[in-house]
Amino acid sequence: MSGRAWAWVLFTTGVVVLGAGAGFFVWLGLSKGNQLAGVLSLFVSVVGLGATTAGLVMARRNSLPAQAITRSTVGGNAEVFRGVRGDITLTRSPASSVPAPTPSGATTTTPADTPVAADQVITDSGIAGSTRVVDDVTGNVKIDE
Repeated sequence: MSGRAWAWVLFTTGVVVLGAGAGFFVWLGLSKGNQLAGVLSLFVSVVGLGATTAGLVMARRNSLPAQAITRSTVGGNAEVFRGVRGDITLTRSPASSVPAPTPSGATTTTPADTPVAADQVITDSGIAGSTRVVDDVTGNVKIDE
């Protein structure tokens, strides 16, 4: 079923449920309907709070790191930096004579579907050159090879 058809099905279902609920509360009467709505809203709020908490926990658990090279094939060097507030000087090595790795030859350090808890990572990637991962550096940085 297409997305447009699903939208119509959901819209129609919502209108029917809303109409049935309104009819039920009219049939029940204003006073009893108000009491029942208060009790139902308590349970809906508790369920909503639980669903929100579960969603936040799952989002943190399944989120990728802030800086990541994941499931990649890199034919040269792979470098990941963060927060360097001073001068930085990088001297690249001559072009690598190592051929680019094939996806089937990628090295695996973590299963592809498992999120990593670290903040800066290189995982499930084949890298022909060197790798550098540098975190929060407050001074001047000079990296020579």
